[in-house]
Amino acid sequence: MFKKLPIFCNKANDLDSGIRYCVYDRIDVLKDVFESLEPNDIFFDFQYLNTVHTLPPVGIQPYLVTVEANESIIGIVLIQLTYTRLEDNFRKTPFSDNNTLEKPITAAKKLILKSVNFNTVVCGNLMITGLNGFYFNESIPESDAFVLAEKAVNFFTKEFQLHSALVLFKDFNTEQKNMIVPYAEDFTEFQAQPDMKLQLKGDWNSMEDYLTDLKSKYRVRYNKVRSGKKNFQTRQLQVHEIEAYSIQIQELYRQVSDHADFNTFILQDGYFSLLKRQLEEKLLFTGYFLDDEMVGFYTAIINNQRLYAHFLGYKKQLNTAYYLYQNMLYDLVEHGIRLKSSVIDFSRTAIEIKSTVGAKACDLHLFLKHTNCFVNTLVGPITGLLKPDQNYTMRDPFK
Repeated sequence: MFKKLPIFCNKANDLDSGIRYCVYDRIDVLKDVFESLEPNDIFFDFQYLNTVHTLPPVGIQPYLVTVEANESIIGIVLIQLTYTRLEDNFRKTPFSDNNTLEKPITAAKKLILKSVNFNTVVCGNLMITGLNGFYFNESIPESDAFVLAEKAVNFFTKEFQLHSALVLFKDFNTEQKNMIVPYAEDFTEFQAQPDMKLQLKGDWNSMEDYLTDLKSKYRVRYNKVRSGKKNFQTRQLQVHEIEAYSIQIQELYRQVSDHADFNTFILQDGYFSLLKRQLEEKLLFTGYFLDDEMVGFYTAIINNQRLYAHFLGYKKQLNTAYYLYQNMLYDLVEHGIRLKSSVIDFSRTAIEIKSTVGAKACDLHLFLKHTNCFVNTLVGPITGLLKPDQNYTMRDPFK
């Protein structure tokens, strides 16, 4: 059981036969709890979450809900509250009107896109891919954990009087989804873009081993992309260097994020230096320099035997000539091999180009419901209308 906390919370109440929920808007008072969890997952580590709570993305307010039974805390639920304007989130319209018959339908979709604005209560972390919304004592079955997490979110929405809000639970893999579907009757299930993962072979001890397993045309592609890297110097940046380049880093990050097809938030200035300070060597910050000018960077988080691609940025006008983004993908592969990682998680987006380095698509399932019963009946149809076209081709670069 987790360590018992003194009561320090915005709201608390006794519900469901002795289960008690308590909402916190500060993480520092829960430090002892997180340290006692020993979750073996960096995304539920106090140091990582302290960064998220200290410098949350613009427009996102993080909260934590403790779940207590028999005077002991048995779990913690992560909540991010944000206001969603779909018209702002979609940088490009997620549908097309290539022919006359599609134009009226597209016009209707655009009208829906413009009119759908709502508070969104996210159980999870919008900044990373995966199921990172709740953690419970090992004695709690996964299905029970979902039920308790949903009740914690319901408690949160009631206490904050969010009578008209969308509730989102993200990102369940297929096995997890099958386990919780019987308990999610009020939710609409949908899939966004898949998570892209590369399983690293145990006998890959260098990039030469990786290249040996590539088909001929993908080795040619690799050499062509790597020829662009010869123009750059790359190095790992420490906290003081990240702080020194903070203006350039934010500009490079915005060049990429502002042109994304879909984006739900913007990182605050100082996020990367604080994250590096908190995670130390578990955060890789790789800078790309051209004639001593920073022209790109990518970050990756070491989570046990897994390497997770995090945020990046680069000069868009240099990408075509020097294959900046593709070089970052290959550098991530090289890092993963060097670190003896078992998996590299490249996250969502850029599906096709990530598949060219060997990443495979892994479906993730999201669950939505609206706190208003009538509006909740419309969630499914609206989600179906706004689902973007999946116009990419998966590649298989290996022999």
